[in-house]
Amino acid sequence: MKIKEKYCEVCNHVLDLRKETVYTVKVAATIFGMRENWDAVDCPYCGCQNLLKRRYLKDAEQTDQSSTGTKGKGDENEEQEDP
Repeated sequence: MKIKEKYCEVCNHVLDLRKETVYTVKVAATIFGMRENWDAVDCPYCGCQNLLKRRYLKDAEQTDQSSTGTKGKGDENEEQEDP
């Protein structure tokens, strides 16, 4: 499988997309004021930062529920007790 080349948005130089050069950044400029995680890389020629792809982090609570087979959303009302 051939890997696509990515180019710098400023100088149009080929970016170095090795695992060692890619890092994760938090971007706070969303419409709803939430922070998003993105993969980014610096251009080897001009030094500017280029965002590559949005990064979805694993939710530890979500993965624990799916692996243990706990009850879903519809079962929450059954567990509530009256005071």
